[in-house]
Amino acid sequence: MSGPPNRVHTGQLSPDGGWRWDGTTWMPVVPALTPAMARHRKLMVWWLTSTSTVLVVLVAVAAIWAYQQIPFGPRGLGCLPSDFPTFPKTTILEVDQSFEMPVQGDTRACRMRLSSTERFDSVNSFFRQRLNAGDWMYTRYSEDSGGAITDFQLRSRALTYGVVTVHKQPIGTAFEIELFS
Repeated sequence: MSGPPNRVHTGQLSPDGGWRWDGTTWMPVVPALTPAMARHRKLMVWWLTSTSTVLVVLVAVAAIWAYQQIPFGPRGLGCLPSDFPTFPKTTILEVDQSFEMPVQGDTRACRMRLSSTERFDSVNSFFRQRLNAGDWMYTRYSEDSGGAITDFQLRSRALTYGVVTVHKQPIGTAFEIELFS
């Protein structure tokens, strides 16, 4: 005797189209990749790749910016000696270091252009105080409406001397340091 006739044939789809009869059980149907789905996948891959690239570039820029904000170690700032007063949160704009023929004992020149977000008064008073302490002393100071100039020298070696020029600006402060040693 045979059982009731099987109305479901092997390979037949369920009424909702989500299942296929394999002869013993219903198996889920994996939909075919339509052209719209393929375009969507390509768009997602392109979007993820370009977004990742932009993110990597932004992280690199942030890392470079953060590195520039780190105070310099015992080498000193740029071409300056390690005991030269270094104003905090300073951005180096330009460094020019040259070795010249000795003139009265001078062998090296260091010129730097720097800037800070601090006000003129803060930067100016910092250098006036720090260049009159330790082995440094200022020899002349002048100030006018455009800024201030401080001449200084090393107490232990008078042939090491220089000038700090601090400029008045509406926002932030630009300053230059020239050192001859």
